[in-house]
Amino acid sequence: MIKAVIFDMDGVLIDSGKWWHERQTGYLHAVVKNWSEDRLSQIIGKDIMDSYDEFKAKGEIKVSKEEFKKRHDIIADEVYDNLVQMMPGAIEVLEQLKKDGFKIALASSSPHAWISKVIKRFNLKPYFQEIISAEDIKGLSKPEPDIYLYTARQLGIDPEECLVIEDSYNGILSAKAAGMKVIGYDNERNMRLNQNYSDADVVTSEMLEVLNIVRE
Repeated sequence: MIKAVIFDMDGVLIDSGKWWHERQTGYLHAVVKNWSEDRLSQIIGKDIMDSYDEFKAKGEIKVSKEEFKKRHDIIADEVYDNLVQMMPGAIEVLEQLKKDGFKIALASSSPHAWISKVIKRFNLKPYFQEIISAEDIKGLSKPEPDIYLYTARQLGIDPEECLVIEDSYNGILSAKAAGMKVIGYDNERNMRLNQNYSDADVVTSEMLEVLNIVRE
């Protein structure tokens, strides 16, 4: 029986993917050797600084970690402060889940500074019992299960009683490895990128369908 619903943020609650794509891709072309568009799906859902470490380990990155983080913080300010909007149906789903008595959490690979911009701008704090960033865990970020196991512990709910909504392959792998049921949310951007949802329990492109899935 599902007792808690855990949302990813980017690409699930907000339409940030398309805005990040426009601003981040050109930068990655400039600073990562052999960068190509088809590699984008490999980093979606990951902590961006973990991606830096992977580029560094392969000898691909041309800038320092500090410069890489600073550039992404600049992009984040523009994207989260001015450009993103809530996904269609997201507020309605949050309101109904809260009314139905489910525990609700957010678990994102983004830093708290970025998450806070979204929470404040769209007044989302009242919906969540827990707001978790990859910064909160001492373990590994998505696709490892650490962030979702940590979120379940914070909620006081067993992992098998949690339902996760994720839009990325890395996020789906993370939630499944944690022993949770996963909805793959196929948003407009990921339809173009052919994101892999094969490990999700259910796939939908309609946020309101989450309510029917939760009640099954």
